[in-house]
Amino acid sequence: MTQDQEKTVLDLVTNPPLGSDLAKAKEFGIDLTLFIATLRRTPTERARSLSEGARIFQVEKQNPTQVRNEARRNDPNSL
Repeated sequence: MTQDQEKTVLDLVTNPPLGSDLAKAKEFGIDLTLFIATLRRTPTERARSLSEGARIFQVEKQNPTQVRNEARRNDPNSL
């Protein structure tokens, strides 16, 4: 993403058009700036992130306690 594109997206998520889905999401409390962080990643980085997320859900499904314990070790305030 170029700097101009990033500025445009930042302006859009900071001040979404009234009545737009972005405005509704922002009013609901969704952090729209996370879109920018995602767009900064390469397609490969995004795919890895999605793959890791899928792996975590699979492990959670098989062993919920293990995932919670790992999360607590990484961030004691999580879960």
